[in-house]
Amino acid sequence: MKKIILVHQCFNHIKDYVLYDRANDSLLKFNNGEIVLYGDKDEAMEDCYGNEEVIQFENLPKDKQKEIINQLSKY
Repeated sequence: MKKIILVHQCFNHIKDYVLYDRANDSLLKFNNGEIVLYGDKDEAMEDCYGNEEVIQFENLPKDKQKEIINQLSKY
């Protein structure tokens, strides 16, 4: 239980941005399947097109947050 709490606390501080397509409930990913994370909102805005919106990690749906946490916990 302590490990789960520690991991949860670490990921509470993620301030990165992603490109989220709300209509298709999808995140922008690299060719290798990993989610593209942006440390800078302006950089994310430059890559944004179509149905995508720039959204900060904490404002994503919980299932998408979990997807990012799973990706980050691999490293």
